[in-house]
Amino acid sequence: MTKELSPLDDVLGALGESASRPMERAIGLPPMLYWREDVAALEAERIFRQDWVCAGLAAELRDAGDYLTFSIAGEPIFCVRDQAGAIRTFSNVCRHRMMRLVDGHGRARRIVCPYHAWTYDLGGRLIGAPHMKESSVFDRTEICLPEIRTEVWQGWIYVTMNAAAKPLQELLAPLEMVVGRYGMAGYVPVLHQDHVLQTNWKLLTENFIGGLSPLPVAHKATVGLVSGRGGPTRGLGNIHTTGPL
Repeated sequence: MTKELSPLDDVLGALGESASRPMERAIGLPPMLYWREDVAALEAERIFRQDWVCAGLAAELRDAGDYLTFSIAGEPIFCVRDQAGAIRTFSNVCRHRMMRLVDGHGRARRIVCPYHAWTYDLGGRLIGAPHMKESSVFDRTEICLPEIRTEVWQGWIYVTMNAAAKPLQELLAPLEMVVGRYGMAGYVPVLHQDHVLQTNWKLLTENFIGGLSPLPVAHKATVGLVSGRGGPTRGLGNIHTTGPL
């Protein structure tokens, strides 16, 4: 016999109760928040599609044409430094036959679709469409990749799919005094790793914010060095981690 699931409103109520507790009475989230598909769908719609998401380190895109790929709630995107030096973000889907344009990270003078070679400049404008010149109704100047809002804060690239979202600089202004002293705008990448973790995103987040006390023991030869108990602080480079909701 299949157990009937609690209404979603009850689940969200349990979340609100947990989040409202004072720190000394904090408890873990209800287990159902980690595996229910309706919760994952709601997170995708109300968090990842509405808020700002960090896509990577701006220093990774040092020169014009440098790009990195990312996804938000299943939507593939890529960030690229354009010819004017600005970091911009576009849909990573060709306007012709919906092919993914680029993978991973790299450098390109232009973005060329691997399927039918439709070609876009670093500003997302279509500049080449083989054989389409034979069409009397096709105008490539009217076609471009959808652009996604992008801001760089303290050396990190943030993107949002929400056109009405408040400016990131405004939202994070209260953190400037706390974060600014670390000089992250001057960070440079020394290591690049991509991981796909078969876990809920909240579990991954909780493992990184659950306190530094285990670091000198479980990771004393690596990240334990930055906890203040295992030795001098060392730069760890830039690690991108992605995973399913």
